[in-house]
Amino acid sequence: IILELQDVPGSEYGEIWDNIYGTIWDHIFGHRNHAIIFLLAPFKDNCAENINGHFEMKKVSLQNAIDRDYLSEQFGLLKAYVGALSSKNMSKRRKPKIVILFINKFDAFSSVNPKDSSSKDVADKIREQFSKHILYVEKSAKTIGFECKIVLGSTVEKFGVSETLDNIKNILY
Repeated sequence: IILELQDVPGSEYGEIWDNIYGTIWDHIFGHRNHAIIFLLAPFKDNCAENINGHFEMKKVSLQNAIDRDYLSEQFGLLKAYVGALSSKNMSKRRKPKIVILFINKFDAFSSVNPKDSSSKDVADKIREQFSKHILYVEKSAKTIGFECKIVLGSTVEKFGVSETLDNIKNILY
């Protein structure tokens, strides 16, 4: 089993589609399972601070930190990418087996892992902010035929990273 990870910025539209469609070698050697992870965030700014060699997020108020324009921008891109997966021209073998919405920067609002019961209120409020994104992908998953997982996390504190990898491993392998 060879796991290949492609990290493509959301603004690199052509590169994203090149990765989804695959290379000539993918077509010669056949099907390869793949996943798509959409990394979403409640705001653009990077609030991580380097404190003695360890990055930590500055805590912010959930009410003040949500960037509605950024949420809308992300929703538009998400609709374009996920919507294209339903195209009749998209070969069934190129569709992902799983799509994960990784909602990042949880650590800006809580120092506790989102899976911890003490962070339930914060987790629910963040999910509510992304409810339109979540509902769209979950509905598309049923229509198009891929698994959908929602993960709240932090790439700084590594919240949700193991869960994301486990979801991919369990679906693809």
